[in-house]
Amino acid sequence: MKNKMKSIGASGALFGIILSRWITNHYGKNGNLVVGVCAFIILVLYFIIVAYKTKKYLGMTIVLIMLSPLIVMLLGVYLENSYVILGGIILLFVSCNLMIKKIVPWLQSRKK
Repeated sequence: MKNKMKSIGASGALFGIILSRWITNHYGKNGNLVVGVCAFIILVLYFIIVAYKTKKYLGMTIVLIMLSPLIVMLLGVYLENSYVILGGIILLFVSCNLMIKKIVPWLQSRKK
């Protein structure tokens, strides 16, 4: 099973590198940004559909809160803008504080 997972991971990484090179050659550097934004939109829609089908709204909200700073930082890296990266880091600290102060006590009171 471990060898199968290693080969799947290696194949996925190789596919990503090939796809990135192809997109960059055909559409320029901004092509990667467009594909990344489209992938993020598809991922968010997937999380919304999963939340709707499983009725686990809080869990999916937590996942989206955790992903938002990372997306902002990746956008800053692609745009080579240090202010956007700094904004993503600040958003990361704000979301961590929000989760620690609001969500964790709510989950603990819900278990009782």
